[in-house]
Amino acid sequence: MALVAGALASFIWFYELEGEAGREGASRSAAKVFPELAASDIEWLEFTTAEGVMVRAERSEGRWTIVAPRVFPADAVTLDAMAGALADLAREQRVDVGQPLEIYGLGESERRVRFWAAGREHTLRVGDRTPLGSNTYVATADGGGASAVPTWRINALSKPLLDVRDRRVLPFDESSVARIDLRWPGGAPVSIVRDVERWRLVAPVEAPADSARVDQLLSDLAYLRAEGFVDEPLSSQDSGLDPPDFEVALTLGSAPAGEGGRVVRFALGRVDAAGQRLARGRHKTLYVLGEGQLEDFPRDLNAYRARRVAGFVPAEAVRVEVSFSREGTEEPPGGASEPFALVRRDGAWTSRPALRNGRAEDWLTTLSNLQAIVVLAESVGADERAGLGLRPPRARFRVLGRSPEGEGRARVLAEVWIGKVDPARGVIAMRPDREEVFALAPTLLDHLPVNYTSFEEQLEGAGAGVDDASRDQSRSGT
Repeated sequence: MALVAGALASFIWFYELEGEAGREGASRSAAKVFPELAASDIEWLEFTTAEGVMVRAERSEGRWTIVAPRVFPADAVTLDAMAGALADLAREQRVDVGQPLEIYGLGESERRVRFWAAGREHTLRVGDRTPLGSNTYVATADGGGASAVPTWRINALSKPLLDVRDRRVLPFDESSVARIDLRWPGGAPVSIVRDVERWRLVAPVEAPADSARVDQLLSDLAYLRAEGFVDEPLSSQDSGLDPPDFEVALTLGSAPAGEGGRVVRFALGRVDAAGQRLARGRHKTLYVLGEGQLEDFPRDLNAYRARRVAGFVPAEAVRVEVSFSREGTEEPPGGASEPFALVRRDGAWTSRPALRNGRAEDWLTTLSNLQAIVVLAESVGADERAGLGLRPPRARFRVLGRSPEGEGRARVLAEVWIGKVDPARGVIAMRPDREEVFALAPTLLDHLPVNYTSFEEQLEGAGAGVDDASRDQSRSGT
């Protein structure tokens, strides 16, 4: 009985369980239109696009290239999907071989897909849709009658020409870019280089670059997709590329251009009479760009340079010191005999005199990510600083964090000097550790006190006795 039980268990395991998987695999293989064929075996494809254009694409070293009707890179995802559809194409049912194939659309009106795989050429003949269900009639050049296969599989073999072509304007690896050179009409050429993990401006000024903005530019270029192509040659004037509205040269690799570094170029044309823009990328063929992709490329030096005046993690701040100066002198104005200090205690901000409810958090939020709208000057002399209200500053903000372990001095998280309020340019500011002079957005006046008058307005219990003239003086910086 033990032997019988063992034999029965072996039969169930090897035949019913393991054998079932093998039989299902054999059944699926027998149902395939092209049995024993893998997608990776296909070396070339010849097919008709949805518009009726005959295309031939060849695969070499894993890359697809269109060789007819013109040589152009193919979209790898689309071509791989077509190869997979052919390799996995399976019959839903066989059709009576006694019927003429013409009644299934497999005659003069049929569409053919030819391909080379496993050392020989194969042909798939595609006919009409079945009257019922969601299948399509197909046959092979080897004979054997017609079969019905899922139409969704066949649809993968009839793509528009636009989907078959590689629509990437600039295929490149963002992490491999070592240098970026930018040009646009009316502006000085801008050059940016990668400095370890950060970007640095080297022309027209030497300054830190806005790494987030530069990375966004590379991302916009890498994901730029054409909505059409212009294959016939056009003059630079007709294409809007004389001169270009925007030019980029990307040096790839660690070596500079001309010393082993490969340069990828992009040029954006002006809007033409039809309301579209053309771009020149890696080929003579011009790319038609969509309307939503036209404003991704800032044409302003300030857009690419670092303009952060102050930045820190708000939770790390434990003290904010503020002091004000009388116009043209280091003397404190009015009752500001000593610097004002906000101190964090038990998670709450306290001060004496007290600020209005919510003002302390507003100050901290504003200072933690204080961005300039423009860099007014790379540096200015002492007289110019005085004229801008920065010698001495109208207001000084200093944010301190906890002292590092083993050190007694508090860590300075940010320090900002505020000058005059210029109605045309904004709030003048600078950092004591840098030479640049910045202009901050006028909305800063709603969040930070820029002089002693506006500071008094933010104290608890203040406001009722402040007349309109005082508020106007505060906002004008006088």
